[in-house]
Amino acid sequence: MTDPTPGVPDHAAPATETLGWSPKMIVATVMTTLLGIVVAILNALQADPDLFGDLPTELQSLLLVVIPPILTGIATYTASPGTVTTRRS
Repeated sequence: MTDPTPGVPDHAAPATETLGWSPKMIVATVMTTLLGIVVAILNALQADPDLFGDLPTELQSLLLVVIPPILTGIATYTASPGTVTTRRS
């Protein structure tokens, strides 16, 4: 019997392909867009000193930089991976 994939170990992972748009990509794109809009609105409203209470300016900036990527990462991690098909090359 001839090896169908010479030089490739039997335990090697097969090539995979996601059909259509990945739900993870869609969630990441939507979350990044929405959080960017929220940050823009917060920056526009920054004339109101009570928006963040008495937090120092450095901490306000840090929160606006750190929270959106964390929320996007969580949303992307929890999203469905989509339909994955396996193809042999």
